[in-house]
Amino acid sequence: MAAPTDILLVQLFEKEPDQLDRGMLAEELKRVKRGGSMGSPKQRSRYNRLKPHFAALQDLVEDERKFRVAWARACRHWRAERERERRSRIEALEKYLAPLREDGFVLSAIFDEMAQRFADLHSAEELRKVLTQAGVRVGSRPAPDPRFDVAPPPQMGEIERLLQSLGISDLYRFLDRPESCPTKELARAAADLSRTLLTQPNSDENDRRSQLAGCALAVFNSEPIRQAHDVALLRHRLKPLVEELAAANHHRSYVEMEQIERLVSRCRTGGGDPKLARAFLLDHCARATSWELLPARPRAKASRRPAPNPPSQPKTASPGSAGEKDRPLPPTDLVVRSRSYGMKLVWRAAARRDRTRYRVLRKRGSAPGHETDGELLADLAQNRFEDRDLQPGDDWFYGVFGVRGERFSRKAATSGPHRLAVTSTRSEAETSGQPDRPSRKRRSRGPWVLLALVVVGVLGLSWFSTREPSSPTPAQVSADSDLPRAPGSQSQATHQANPDPAAVSSAFNATSSAPESRPKPKPAETGAQFGGAQPTPPVQSADAAAPARPVAPRPPEPRRLPDVPTIALWVVGDPKLVSLVELELAQQLRKSRYRVVGSRAVRHHLGGSDHPDLQRVASAFSERGAHLMVNVHIERLSERQLNFYGRKGTAYVSAIDIDLIEASAGQFVQASSSERVTYSEVDVDRVVNRQVARIETQLNQDIQASWGAIRKGL
Repeated sequence: MAAPTDILLVQLFEKEPDQLDRGMLAEELKRVKRGGSMGSPKQRSRYNRLKPHFAALQDLVEDERKFRVAWARACRHWRAERERERRSRIEALEKYLAPLREDGFVLSAIFDEMAQRFADLHSAEELRKVLTQAGVRVGSRPAPDPRFDVAPPPQMGEIERLLQSLGISDLYRFLDRPESCPTKELARAAADLSRTLLTQPNSDENDRRSQLAGCALAVFNSEPIRQAHDVALLRHRLKPLVEELAAANHHRSYVEMEQIERLVSRCRTGGGDPKLARAFLLDHCARATSWELLPARPRAKASRRPAPNPPSQPKTASPGSAGEKDRPLPPTDLVVRSRSYGMKLVWRAAARRDRTRYRVLRKRGSAPGHETDGELLADLAQNRFEDRDLQPGDDWFYGVFGVRGERFSRKAATSGPHRLAVTSTRSEAETSGQPDRPSRKRRSRGPWVLLALVVVGVLGLSWFSTREPSSPTPAQVSADSDLPRAPGSQSQATHQANPDPAAVSSAFNATSSAPESRPKPKPAETGAQFGGAQPTPPVQSADAAAPARPVAPRPPEPRRLPDVPTIALWVVGDPKLVSLVELELAQQLRKSRYRVVGSRAVRHHLGGSDHPDLQRVASAFSERGAHLMVNVHIERLSERQLNFYGRKGTAYVSAIDIDLIEASAGQFVQASSSERVTYSEVDVDRVVNRQVARIETQLNQDIQASWGAIRKGL
């Protein structure tokens, strides 16, 4: 318990002074006494409260040791009081933060009130950091962008009318120039086009084109007018996104940064500038609405805390972390050859006797940069692959990554672009991902081939001349005709050059033993043998005369099926969901290490019908290497109108039916499952992603079970 002198010092000064000595204590006592006689009511009250303790305080002034002890204890008392007050304020702040954590955000007005209320505890910046660490996002009003403070040019209405009548999107497409083209070059192109149109015959279309060329020349003759035109064009392009943003946040006073980024990604898909689109949407939130902008949710960082006792790892020659030893090396010398059925890829392993597997990817526009950047074609152990799922006219880049366990090589062997030709030629295009090597000069093989043909011809002629039989004498013909013949036998003159010795010996013995029993030749037979009109019967070889030996049929080779089947996707029905469901389901199946064949590969072979016979579809997919076909039928059940604060929208209800079909047999292997979804134009992407994730989990189990049963049935 604190001594009375400590309490007296605390009551005397009411707060901790920076420094105190006995002289300052004596001056404070004199000030209290003067206030008691001629001070304010508050000073008199203070004098009356301390008057009984003046003797003890005067004793502290006179005794140095007592003063130091009392001063040290009073300082500890003041510090304990301050700590107690700080903890109570922190508890009050925690109670204030509890509902904000549930909401996940706080608007600027509430934040300003909190900053004033807890100013003694935290500054505004410190309070913002405390809220961020607690997972609470602080809203703020976005600042207007001065780039969009321009009015559209006066020719904009006429330009839009002419573009719409001609079916052209903007002036850049009309002049066939990119949007990044300099203004002077655009003005020169507009002037050239205007002069060209003056020389063409008069027609309504040429008149409209001439008027539009004049408007383009007026716009691109001045840099400020072009900037105003570009802002008006951007406002026209992003009008659907602005309306969608307004419909999604009509009942709220804030907009999340994630919504802005989703709209910007859609603009990037359409070919627009994402930075300019993001700036325009933020400027719209600052000018046209009273929304506050909530920053994006912080991403969870992976823990980098090391293990308690990390195992010692030997140093490797490759730079980087210790895990580089387990990372496989990429393959080398990737060669892509164009075939009639598709593309053939061949590569070389980085090391001999390496158990590295390979992942083959393809991508449009650029080479794959990492193991998930592109369309997964196969995970295999061989150093070759055939890509048969290609359409003529598409340009593809290929990449092959090394795989060892769950780790992938940092780089890939890449090549491209490659396009499947419509008709194959005798010479096959061969390209490589490696730099071109100097080709060797091949010698002509024509002289050697000609020499070989001459040698073969001479040898064949000499062999044929030695095998040709000599012309028979009349006695030989008569003797041969008198020999007894078996049914179907020929004369000796018509036999081959090497007759059977046993047959000749038996015939000679029979002739010598019974000369009287030989039949005499008839005149007709003699005339036929000695140059008569009848032709000589054709020569038959001994192999042709001998009966054919029965050959046992070979047993059919057992049908081999891979461990992982190739999945074909056939999605038909609701046009608002077909493309989204097929794209998302293909991505989910590829993440599960399946090779996926899309419906685009067979639609043009089926005549463009949306509802062909499923057996035809399954047969078409089976010809392209698919084992199982996932048939997804999306049927729109109903729709209803939504009205909110003067804005209208439509909510749709659709049913998704899924069947699993064996592609080669065209038979159902899994009972159909049905899902019902409700969506609108605003949240269709989010609904499809959530629904497809739930469908893919059950579909993956059905595929594994059905494929296991099919493989066991073989």
